[in-house]
Amino acid sequence: MGNILEAEDILAEFFRAEVPEVPRDGLNNRQKTNSESFDGDGSLKIFVLTNSLVAINSVTVGGTTQTKHISYVIDLDNKLITFGTAPGSGTDNVVVSYEKGSTWVFPDKPRDDLSEAKYPRMGVFTVTQSENPMGLGTGGPYWMDGVYQIDVVAFKGQKCFINGEVKEGQDVANYIGRKAVSRLTDGTLAKIGLKLYTPRILSNIPLPFDEEQNIFRRMIEVQFNAQDIGKAEIESFVEAFSNTGNKGTPTTADWDTTNSRLAMHSSTNQLQAYNTVATSLPYFSSGNNFQTVLVTAEETIFGSDQIVYQISTDGETWQTATLGSALTLDTPDNKFYWRVAFVGNGANATYIENLRFATTLS
Repeated sequence: MGNILEAEDILAEFFRAEVPEVPRDGLNNRQKTNSESFDGDGSLKIFVLTNSLVAINSVTVGGTTQTKHISYVIDLDNKLITFGTAPGSGTDNVVVSYEKGSTWVFPDKPRDDLSEAKYPRMGVFTVTQSENPMGLGTGGPYWMDGVYQIDVVAFKGQKCFINGEVKEGQDVANYIGRKAVSRLTDGTLAKIGLKLYTPRILSNIPLPFDEEQNIFRRMIEVQFNAQDIGKAEIESFVEAFSNTGNKGTPTTADWDTTNSRLAMHSSTNQLQAYNTVATSLPYFSSGNNFQTVLVTAEETIFGSDQIVYQISTDGETWQTATLGSALTLDTPDNKFYWRVAFVGNGANATYIENLRFATTLS
């Protein structure tokens, strides 16, 4: 999926973080809260979480809470947090609280082919969305109005525990619906990071019991104002070398999937000189052109070996990048390639891990 950009994805991630999952009789919760801490170094912008990721609860840098979707962007699929400005140096000064596991909130219409264990659940989808330029000409920014439907679905006979009492059916759907509305209207909306604002509840009603599917529903429609929804300003990529999916040609360095690293050579012989290279397949943006690329990596270097990093938008003309410094591309494009060259005699004792690319787009 990449970075969270579309309104229904922003809302679904918001509800996963802000609406507690109700406990169910005989079933475990699908989401669990976890946190991880990282060391900032003043240049690293991309932080990779270790668990399956369904929502971000909060991100702090040096104890200061950062604004979601503004100070940083979220890539749930790849478990990435990417900052616009690299956090300063510190020990465990970047703290990410998040929801891990599977989820019960989805950016789609309610499904009718699920077992009882999949309930209760929430669906969010776009009903209407308009986009108009603010000012003359094209290119934005764009003012947007949208109506989004939130469906809360509960299974008849499934027992849930709410405020110490056993509830089921419409009571469960109503309770979750009330929580969703309160999160949208009690100030918590600031956690959407000003991507969606001025919520107006258009309807909030229970729907008739669906006897065929054995489910109760509550339907909420909410209208938002927004600006430039669906447009990425930052995108990030991580090559962990755990598979060869992004491996291009020529590649003479050792793409070591066993140890998740890129080594100068597979040999242990440090009595001869090596000059090896690795090249990637293209990385594509969500639609806009890459303007800058900031490269970081974890290096292990034997002796006086050298590692050179290069970026290209056509796979032929290359620009050399300095780790930790943004490289402005001579020819912006919607794709880029990377190349890493090793020079020295370290063999497999010289290698890199977690090659990261933080990019800005036009």
